[in-house]
Amino acid sequence: MLTTLLLIAIGLLAAPPTLAACRSLIVIPLRLWLGAARPAAAAAPRDWPPVTVQLAIYRESVVLERLLRSILAIDYPRDRMRIQIVDDSEADDAERSRAIVAMLASQGVTIDYLQRPKRVGYKAGALNFGMAQIDDELIAFFDADFEARPDFLKTLVPAFDDPSVGGIQARWDYMNDTDRPVTQMQAGVFDKMFSFEIDVRSRLGRPALFLGSNGMFRRAALNGIGGWKEQPFTSEDLDVSYRIHVAGWKLLYEPRPLGLTELPETYLPYLQQQRRWARGMTRVFLDHVGTMLTTRRQRLLEYLEGSLIVFQVGMPFVALLPLVMLAYVGLGLERNAAWAWEQALLFIGIVTPPVMIEVLVAQKVHYADWRSRARRVLQAAPLAMGLAVSMLAGVFETLTASQGEFVRTPKQGQLGIVRNSVGSWLRGFLPVLAAQWTLAAACAITVALAAWRGYWEVLPLMVSMGSGFFISAAHASAELRRKSRTAAAAQAAVAKA
Repeated sequence: MLTTLLLIAIGLLAAPPTLAACRSLIVIPLRLWLGAARPAAAAAPRDWPPVTVQLAIYRESVVLERLLRSILAIDYPRDRMRIQIVDDSEADDAERSRAIVAMLASQGVTIDYLQRPKRVGYKAGALNFGMAQIDDELIAFFDADFEARPDFLKTLVPAFDDPSVGGIQARWDYMNDTDRPVTQMQAGVFDKMFSFEIDVRSRLGRPALFLGSNGMFRRAALNGIGGWKEQPFTSEDLDVSYRIHVAGWKLLYEPRPLGLTELPETYLPYLQQQRRWARGMTRVFLDHVGTMLTTRRQRLLEYLEGSLIVFQVGMPFVALLPLVMLAYVGLGLERNAAWAWEQALLFIGIVTPPVMIEVLVAQKVHYADWRSRARRVLQAAPLAMGLAVSMLAGVFETLTASQGEFVRTPKQGQLGIVRNSVGSWLRGFLPVLAAQWTLAAACAITVALAAWRGYWEVLPLMVSMGSGFFISAAHASAELRRKSRTAAAAQAAVAKA
């Protein structure tokens, strides 16, 4: 009975990486067969329509000037473009942002600076608040950690000559992707997303995914679906992607990179970001899985859609695998056919993951220096294992309706911004680090027991996962110590002052 229960548990945990591996074996040759992505083809309009560039910010004064200067440098008629800033920051940061706006107000573009009386609905609430005061039919969106390319508007606006187009997402470039392993890993994941999740979907007739920045929407399309969903900790950008499509609008993909994003430069902010995104992805999954899988279309598209959802939401549960494997090997349970099959599938899905091949292929697709980029991605790959713990926490928070605390991803080396203090931000990582070290220890014990009892088929999986958890935990722990010392020194300096 216990053998059966543990085999079922292992099988369930093996399902996400197995589905992801099968999906990769389909989309990799499909992407290569489709060839290079084709830019959206549309003639420039005789008269450029008015456009509002909307920026919803929260404690972003440290990067706001950089973003505004890049938008003001966009090649577009000055009288046809305006900028709207909806700032939810508290007094000190809002004052700094207002000073930046005042400094740049003479650049020939109208900049509307708005503050809400109450921060309701987080970013989605800010976007809805601002949209209610926009008359222009086209709205462009940027997050604060972006820079716009000068050709952004003149590249995207012509696509809206087609009245069925509701929105368009442009590919991202990066300010700091080659700075260090953790930023190269993030860039590799985004490159994979644009090459496979978005480009392939788009060319197979599915909507592109809007990622919250570096894109445009038709105001009528957003109003037609009731605006942005102000649900706690949802991923409002992915949510709107599905609702726009269900409403009959096209959501296009522009493969030319028209904006640059700043990636979190250290591991702890990246863990925090992935936890928040996991919450949003799970909420979108719960809200839209029925629509995604019951809409009538080709079976291939159904599989690609379904496997992507299972991978995004189910993959964090793989973090529990070392505990189940430890129980199975520790109790010396039967090595039957089901056990053998599960080990083979886990080897394919985790030890030699085809998903990583997608990341490497994406480097080849996008960059001339893809070999050096691929090497850096592989060097950073072990850090990805530690993300599973943080993402699993985010999934559980959504499933248990835990509101948690909104934490903005630090920019330009900041320690972290929460409502309380830097200290609380740092202490919030202790449960994740404890889990990473526990899982690394579970893998090590399982390896020792497997070698002693002859469960040789377990070794590649447990060594691979154990190495990932150990490297992630060691990296995060060292970073936590450094940041704690920095925070303590800063607080001491403030106290003396």
